[in-house]
Amino acid sequence: MERKFTLQRVKQGDYLLLSNDEQVVWRIATYTEDGSACYDDGHRLVGTFWGLWKRVGRSKEIDADEWSDFEMWDSLLRSRKEAVGSAMAEDRRRIAAKEADHGE
Repeated sequence: MERKFTLQRVKQGDYLLLSNDEQVVWRIATYTEDGSACYDDGHRLVGTFWGLWKRVGRSKEIDADEWSDFEMWDSLLRSRKEAVGSAMAEDRRRIAAKEADHGE
């Protein structure tokens, strides 16, 4: 599945992406882990990562400073490309399930 929509830059390291069916707004942004959290094996998380947040329902206006409508979907991603790939994989799964439910 190819993307229909391009990333919209909110600010450096913060982007919005509309799903192909226009039902989800993805937020792709960098964030920093300072070592206060750990991997399952006990190693501390340190560095800058990409995260993916999801908001169901399209809106013409999105307040760039408002994050409360977005839920964390994926994290600890090493690149923006990996975050976009995660969003696209979820879109494929969600759209296929919707089509199966409707017998399409």
